[in-house]
Formats: sequence, structure tokens, C-alpha cells
Amino acid sequence: MTEAEGVHPTYLSPHPTTRSHRHLTSLRLRRENRNVRPVPVLQSHSPQRFRPPSTSTSPILLGLLCTWFISLLAPGAQSGTDPRLEHQVYVWQRAWNDPVLQAVGSRGGPFTRWVVLSAEISWKQGKGQLTSVEVDYAAVAQTGRPVGLALRIGPFAGPFQTKGTEFDLLKTTLHEQLRRAKAKSLQPVELQIDFDCASSKLAGYRIWIEGLKREFPSYRLTLTTLPAWLGRPGFADLVKAADGFVLQVHSLNRPSSFDAAFTLCDPSAALRSVQTANQAGVPFRVALPTYGYRCAFDQQNRFLGLSAEGPRPDWPPGTRYKEVRSDPQSMSELARIWSTQRPPFLTGILWYRLPVDGDRLNWTWPTLQSVISGSTLKPDLRVETATEDSLLFEIDLINRGTSDAIQSAQILVRWRGSRLVAADGLAGFTAEDKGPASIQFSSPTESFHQEPFRLEPGRRQRVGWVRFSKPTEVSFEVDSPALPPGTTPIPVR
Repeated sequence: MTEAEGVHPTYLSPHPTTRSHRHLTSLRLRRENRNVRPVPVLQSHSPQRFRPPSTSTSPILLGLLCTWFISLLAPGAQSGTDPRLEHQVYVWQRAWNDPVLQAVGSRGGPFTRWVVLSAEISWKQGKGQLTSVEVDYAAVAQTGRPVGLALRIGPFAGPFQTKGTEFDLLKTTLHEQLRRAKAKSLQPVELQIDFDCASSKLAGYRIWIEGLKREFPSYRLTLTTLPAWLGRPGFADLVKAADGFVLQVHSLNRPSSFDAAFTLCDPSAALRSVQTANQAGVPFRVALPTYGYRCAFDQQNRFLGLSAEGPRPDWPPGTRYKEVRSDPQSMSELARIWSTQRPPFLTGILWYRLPVDGDRLNWTWPTLQSVISGSTLKPDLRVETATEDSLLFEIDLINRGTSDAIQSAQILVRWRGSRLVAADGLAGFTAEDKGPASIQFSSPTESFHQEPFRLEPGRRQRVGWVRFSKPTEVSFEVDSPALPPGTTPIPVR
């Protein structure tokens, strides 16, 4: 995806073997085949169920509604639009491993199109460097859904011309990707160019687009754009040279400090950008984020860089980290607004990117499903326990909600009439003595090496166990305050 100038996240790396999109194996808990009886959770003054933040209108949503109302007064706004807004999704992973194949094979239901990263071109000393993605085109073809092929192009200062080695590399790369797709019985319906173009080079970029349109007349040719391009000289002519464009309203500007406000997508700015893009009179889609980053700062509060998975090895000791994530609630509200009041040239939403098991800084699949379906988004953490003899109690957390629970979690265990023999935390949870007849299990938010606790909807996580000297009555209380949407501070190393 095209990025704002000055910040180049790790997912743009042309080296797929070293990039951060390797996939971790998900922890799947299995219950043993034994007769386990659940233990009722006793109610007390502390609620057992996680209480989400107040459902009163937040400042973000209030601002969205105000911006939306103003946009209704602008020319071109349509009311009563068909609510079935078209949803498409990027498959931007460079390594087509088992988790990616499983996701492509089972998660296509809500989407009318895949847009698959097929190759990337970078430039070194003026010469093009090609990195092809080994896409499993046969697996994509089996889904039966239309497919677009995306070509990622790194920053290039020019000159832009259609007779030269640079343009020849673009042409031959696209021809080769089309050949590979067709060899697996896949007929792409779109060629999408994702060029990291400077705003001052849009007129030159148009020369490339016009040349590619002549080279591939039977394919729908589209390009990605940034809000910063809107209104710039050459933008209108650029998008009119193509068959459509994608407005990417997500990016991360270089943070000024650790304490600065972070956001991947400002909803109010996204609404304004879509209204402005509509004035070009060219069909377009809007790309919305599902992902997150970990931002690093040194001890002098200077920005070091980004990582899509864990700390980078070149960051020094003492580095401070903060995670920034796309907020599902805000993205859901944007989708709802565009479903009911859609600018006439907006044709759909392209989600970046397809959730894959093990991708810790992306939404999980159930969360994206809830956003697309318009469901109320709310995590709902509950504790369940199992015991055979009222001596050993195994403790599970379950998310009964409709969105990921990314937050700290503490489980307070109280008992009477017995003695605690042993206890231990699991999955990063720690056990801490809280008195003569209580112990607390806490999620791994205080460890540098541990990521914030996350539990996707419908998932169960075993977090600890306790053993008593004799059968006893036990109560379990959950305290799980939600983290502020969008950012998660991580302690100093």
C-alpha cells in the first residue's frame, strides 16, 4: 500500500524472508477427554463479566456524525443508497504459507473481490529490482471470486516515459503475473498499481498509467491514491487516465514523540477525503485499515521506526514502544455511513488486510466479520473453571463478545475452609498472593517480551490453575478494564 512520505513500515520490505509477516502458530486449547464438571462462578460486589466503556456517544463518533451531516449538504451526496456496500479485501502477505491458504480458502464469504499482491519493484541506483510473490493462484481460483493483481512500486523520481528500461520492467512484470495466473485457470479482472509516488510527480505518473492502459486494454487498470494528492496539480488527469482508483485513508505520519497522539485513520478526515475524491467524477473505492504497528522511541524520545511484529533487533536497550491499531468501532461507523449516504462515485470498501491466524497486529477474522455485518462491537470476557474433585481448579477466560479483547485482565480467586497448596499462571499470566485466602492472576501486560493480552471472539484461553488441600468453595472475579482505543503503551525494556 502507498505510504505517507517519510515513514516506510516493515511490510513494504522487498525481502519476504526477513519481513515481519511471518506467521505464528495460534495457541489452540484442547480439553482432555474426561468428565469435567464446571464450577459455578460466585457473584460478589465485583462483577464477573467485563463491563465495556460507557455506550454514550464518544467524541470520535460525535465528530463523525457532525462531519457526516455537513457532507449531506455537499453536492453529490445520495440518501437512501443501497445498504449493501461492496466489500473487497487485500491479500498482501508475501509468504503463502498454510495460515494464508486457510484464510483464502475459508474467509471469502463477505467479499466480492480479492486484490492480491503479486510482485514488487524497488529501485537501487536507478535500476529496478523485482521481487515476485509466489501466489498460489490455483487456491485463489478455487474460491470462485473475481481477483485483482496488485503491483507494488517503490519511490521513483523520474524521468517518466514509456520507452525505457523502467517502463519495460513494469510491462514485463505484469505480463508474467498474468501468465502465471492464467496457467492456473485464473482470469484476473483488475490490474492495480500501488506506486509510492511523490505528490509533485503525479503528472509524470500519468504517463506510466496511460502507457499501461494501452498495453493492457482488456483489463481494468486502477491505482492507489492518497488524500494528500487530492487537489494537487495533475491528480484529476491521473485518475481519469485509469479505470478507477483506490483512496487509501490510512497511514501513520512520523510521530513527534512518545506521548503524541497516534492514529492510523482519522474518521472525520476520511469522510472529508471521500467527499473530495468524489468530485473527480471517477469510480473509486476507499481502503480502510485492519492492522496495527509497534512504534519505537529512544531514551531521548526520538522516533526510531516501526515494526509489524515484535521489536526489531537493531533497536537499542532502553527503547520504548507503543502500539497503534485500527479502531474497529470507528471503521464500522464509517462503513455504516457510506452504506446509507454514499457519494455517487464510491463503489465499495477495500479492507487492508485479510486476517490470517498468527498475525498479532491485525484484527482477527471474527472482528472483521462483525464490522462488515454491522454488528455491535463489544468484547465480553468471562471466566469459566473446571474441576474433578473440588481440589484442582483450571481457569479459562472466554470472549463471548463480537470483537477482540485487547486489554489487561485480572482474575481474583477467593476461597474459604481450605489451604492453597499450589497455583500457577499459564499463557503469560502470573499468579500473585493477595492475602490469606485470595490470589490474583494477571495478564502479561507488564513484561517487555510479552504482547498485550488479546482474545478473539469465541476463543477460550486457559490462564492458570489452583490446587487446595481439601474440597472448598471458590469464587472467581474478573476485572478487565479496556485499553484506550488505538494505542497501547508498553513498559521500558
